[in-house]
Amino acid sequence: MNFRNLTPLLLLCSALLSPLAEGAEPSRGLHGVFAEKFKVGVALEVDALNLNDWQLQKFISKHFNSLTAENSQKWEEIHPEPNVYHFGPADRYVAFGEKHGMFLVGHTLVWHHQIPSWVFEDESGKTISREALIGRMRDHIHAVVGRYKGRVQAWDVVNEAIDNDGSMRETPWQKIIGDEYVKLAFQLLLGRMIR
Repeated sequence: MNFRNLTPLLLLCSALLSPLAEGAEPSRGLHGVFAEKFKVGVALEVDALNLNDWQLQKFISKHFNSLTAENSQKWEEIHPEPNVYHFGPADRYVAFGEKHGMFLVGHTLVWHHQIPSWVFEDESGKTISREALIGRMRDHIHAVVGRYKGRVQAWDVVNEAIDNDGSMRETPWQKIIGDEYVKLAFQLLLGRMIR
């Protein structure tokens, strides 16, 4: 079993569980100890959910009751080209969470990193219009959220829209659509969720 990337996580679990050991049942795991207080979540690459690594799966499902996709739902992974969607890895992430009764968080619909350049450009490489970018945002949100509707309980809709100084971060979204791209993303999500 490969726990190399989980060492900090194991240390945290140990540190959190040790003061509770007298009154807690260690077999309940970390999320069991805090079940009445809050959810205990983890963000994982879909490769960490390798179906052959049952010990790692057992560890994750024992200690965590909330799961966030690390990269499998980011635009460059799930929608690398126009009209091309690679849902396989994201489907495996959702299936694992459902199998273990976890609260699933989709990550992320609109971000300025890990996004193919075609999203912001036309066929000749020029910046697309505001209307065209809104259309691409709408199509992406509707396709991804629509696929997991009723299965993913929460979405990271817009990621890192605010800069360190509190101002709107200058991203292609903000430059082409304007600051209201954040509001539009949420409106598109809500529109898809209620249809």
